[in-house]
Amino acid sequence: MELALPAPIWEHFANAQLVAETKKTYTVSFLDPNPGYPAWFTVVFDRRTLYPMRVQMTAAAHFMHVRYVSWDKSIKLHPPG
Repeated sequence: MELALPAPIWEHFANAQLVAETKKTYTVSFLDPNPGYPAWFTVVFDRRTLYPMRVQMTAAAHFMHVRYVSWDKSIKLHPPG
């Protein structure tokens, strides 16, 4: 089994709007209308690569903030001590 990572945490989107833009970013807000847990997302994308930089999700009794760093850089994993 192969994982396609990174994968977006939303499954579908509706009502997408460009809510802000700078020289380096686009900020988009949209609804994931999943009937089990609908949620609003605000995502800041890197304007050059269109990779997400920050994601904010708001849903009933739940919220989440994600910050992405170091795209396309290798990471070092160490076994537990």
